[in-house]
Amino acid sequence: MSVTPSAPSSDDGSGSRVFVDSEGRQVDELSIINAKELQKLLEFKTRKDQEEVDEETKKANFKLKEAERHRRKRENQKNYLQDLEKSNENLKKEVDELKKVSKRANAAVVELFRRNGSMDNLS
Repeated sequence: MSVTPSAPSSDDGSGSRVFVDSEGRQVDELSIINAKELQKLLEFKTRKDQEEVDEETKKANFKLKEAERHRRKRENQKNYLQDLEKSNENLKKEVDELKKVSKRANAAVVELFRRNGSMDNLS
């Protein structure tokens, strides 16, 4: 608000000077001071509101990052368990194959005993 001093008007006893604003209205000095203080309060409130929004945004971003971290952790655990299960299946197949080989070897030894009659004649 742009103000210029005007000629003193009627004296209301308050001792404040009267000004004319850019739109031709008469404004007393106390109103100007109150308007400036009001503007400062409004700016302060705006800053505080923005700080509050910024803080809430930081908290929300933190929660999002934490949720993403937990999701990745669960996914990694799931993948790890799947890898373990697959590895376990492969090991079971290998154990089964070794059991078959062992049975065949034992059967061959038994057959050699039957043919040769003793351990001395195996070679």
